[in-house]
Amino acid sequence: MSEAPQKFRILPVVLALIAGLALGGAGVMLYMKHESAGTEQTEAPLSAPSGKKAPEGVKLAEPDADGRPVLYWYDPMKPDAHFPKPGPSPFMDMDLVPKYADEGEETAAGDAPSVSVSPAVEQSLGLRTMRAEEGELRKEARLAAEVVLNEHDYAVVQARSGGFVESVSPLAVGDPVKAGEVLAKLTIPEWTEAQTEYLVQRETKAPQGAIEGTLRRLKLLGMPQKDIDDLIRTRRVKTVFTIEAPISGVVTAISMRAGMNVNASQTVAEIEGIDPVWVVASIPEAYARDVAKEETKFSLTSDAFPGESWKVLSEALLPGADAATRTLRLRIQVANPGGTLRPGMTAVLHIDAPGEKGVLIPREAVIDDGRLTRVIVKRDGRFYPTPVAVKDASGSTAAVSGVNAGDEIVLSSIYLIDSEASISGALERLKSPSEAAPAGMTMESGK
Repeated sequence: MSEAPQKFRILPVVLALIAGLALGGAGVMLYMKHESAGTEQTEAPLSAPSGKKAPEGVKLAEPDADGRPVLYWYDPMKPDAHFPKPGPSPFMDMDLVPKYADEGEETAAGDAPSVSVSPAVEQSLGLRTMRAEEGELRKEARLAAEVVLNEHDYAVVQARSGGFVESVSPLAVGDPVKAGEVLAKLTIPEWTEAQTEYLVQRETKAPQGAIEGTLRRLKLLGMPQKDIDDLIRTRRVKTVFTIEAPISGVVTAISMRAGMNVNASQTVAEIEGIDPVWVVASIPEAYARDVAKEETKFSLTSDAFPGESWKVLSEALLPGADAATRTLRLRIQVANPGGTLRPGMTAVLHIDAPGEKGVLIPREAVIDDGRLTRVIVKRDGRFYPTPVAVKDASGSTAAVSGVNAGDEIVLSSIYLIDSEASISGALERLKSPSEAAPAGMTMESGK
């Protein structure tokens, strides 16, 4: 085959390639021009699609796929940055979301700021609410306490005169005793001599003054009055005398042994009462003013005796405070007729004190970011961040001002709604003029 025909066959192919490249270049130029025109139009105000109304004089961004007018597109993680078009966020690995121009069109300007949540989202979140109620807050506390000896009910047993111990009851430190129970038996020579002198005076018909003087001497020597009365009635000398417990309680010290000598004024036993008994507890400083109130109620329970409680007879706030724990010492006096509570045992002190009056809401409904304390109020299907002042709180309840009794307070998902309110600028409307919203932040007003 000759070369000339072969060249003629290649020529059409080359011409076709050149023509294709020329058309492609023209297309690129037209595309770039079209894109440029489109960009310029996006920057200009867009008209709202049919059936949607946008605020007058507001510059709109590119609408969403449904044609709903959009003020701007933003990253929820950085809501202060606005974009005219949808697309991926330059800050996070997520798509931009729209801020719609018609979201607050049903509300009037200047009304309370609010946000809306679709019923479907509200149902999926399991949103819980409750009605605020007006009442009086009861401050309840449950404090650990310790049972101690009653130092006001304390007795020291001493030998009134010298003698020696005939016998001692089987008692040790910590043993309970009752009033009148025999502790020991003693022989006291001075008492025996004085009794004999009295009987001789009676038999010899001594002057009445001398007889009465002998009886007074017996009393000064420490002889119990009942033994003196027995001497007058029976006219018989008593040689062995009993030492009895003056009060009911527990033995805290005993130093008598059979056969030992005792001197006058020697302490032979000590007894502390356990009915009533003392209970001490550390209470928070906030309860200091409530202790003296008549309406404040105290009760005592013990894990060792489930179902039982003890009557509180009196209470006293001890001087001084613990600077480390910021607590005060409270001492209460408790009736303990059966001696069930013993020194050293632990107990639980319950305090029920009157608190502030106001609108009562659960503490879980309160949002406090350090600058603004608020709750979320649901009204007519919208959610209103509402500033409140917490007057007092106890347990799971708080007394607040700023909301009314009957308001529907949101209990769950409050931080999600609060976050949406922050994004929409609703929270900025609640701040003081010195904390005004930065430029570019938009506000949504509700009914």
